[in-house]
Amino acid sequence: MSYHIIAILGKAGKDREGNLVKSTYSKDSDLKINELANGEFINSTHCLIESFGESATYTFLGTSDSIEFQQNIFANLPQCKAIFETNKPIVLGDNELESVFHQILESIKSTHENNIILDITHGYRHQPIIASFASTLGQINTQKSITLLFAKELKPREEYQYISLEKYSQISLIALSLQTFVQTLSVPNIVDKKEYPFIDTLTRFSNALHANAFAQIFGQLNNTKNELQKIKNSVRFGGLEKILDEVERILNTFETIKNIKEQYKQYYEISRFMNEKGYYLIAITYIKEAIPLYVSDKLKDFTKRNVRPYDKSKAIEEMIKGNPLDRSVFDDVEYLDKKLKEQNFDGLKKMIENISKIRNDLAHINPKPKELTEIKKTLNSTLEDFKNKCLIQDCLKNL
Repeated sequence: MSYHIIAILGKAGKDREGNLVKSTYSKDSDLKINELANGEFINSTHCLIESFGESATYTFLGTSDSIEFQQNIFANLPQCKAIFETNKPIVLGDNELESVFHQILESIKSTHENNIILDITHGYRHQPIIASFASTLGQINTQKSITLLFAKELKPREEYQYISLEKYSQISLIALSLQTFVQTLSVPNIVDKKEYPFIDTLTRFSNALHANAFAQIFGQLNNTKNELQKIKNSVRFGGLEKILDEVERILNTFETIKNIKEQYKQYYEISRFMNEKGYYLIAITYIKEAIPLYVSDKLKDFTKRNVRPYDKSKAIEEMIKGNPLDRSVFDDVEYLDKKLKEQNFDGLKKMIENISKIRNDLAHINPKPKELTEIKKTLNSTLEDFKNKCLIQDCLKNL
């Protein structure tokens, strides 16, 4: 396997008197880079060159001082000196951090090798930022495998162990994904879903929610909750307890909705929840469907079998508006017509008119701020009216 090594140079390798000193380098058992040698080396750059030699290609990045320092160290090490001279180090510019990012990107883009090692051991000042940058880059650039390498100190100036920061940087990406879900009910595509099944199931749940795929929402729920429990019980995800609890509260909300018997009540609860999250069009869609579902529940004894839900919903809406009953949908039409005349549908009719209007308004691109304010106001009042008239008063309970 061929590698391209990107090494950020530093000034490690001499004691206070200026004498060369060696430290012991080893590698973590989880680090699957067989070529990486164990032994005594002056610094991490020295270890990498001795380990890979001419079988790898290199990009060296450093300040003028760190490049000169490394040249002095390699002066009496023929192989290191030759590789260092062949792969001329790149001097970082005045804006060092921006220059590091630019040169890393250029190096990844230009190299022919698909396996890249980015060693940040000696990038002292910018290690956390570079680690975050590289871990995110590893998710974006799927064509190349990027190992983020760091020699952690076991004994000061004496013993170091190479570790891959992917497993740590992945945790930060998972935290970002979960926080995004809590805030937006969406999951960004920045985590390897094959490696983390919970993120995969959460993504499927999120997709179903945003697609108004009612049955799929609950179809994904049990699997998502099971994967969540696995994550919560794993020491690997220690520190994410708070955000995992927030995700669990959202999933528990839908578990409660799933266990509601009447579908119109389920639709109302989803509408209310999506309204709170700011997804007004989804909220409008669910509450608009909840109104005919409520009426349908009261007319189930008068409804023909095998009628398509869409046809039934449209027939009920027309009935609420005062239009004749659809005989292809309802049985015993004459008797039902008499029963319906005893009921007051003005409240339901007003709800349908209001929700249909704001749904049409919201479907237009870029509603003005005033229009959006009115949409939110109408949606809130419709949800409140549905709660009072249908859920609390049960206005058609005598049908």
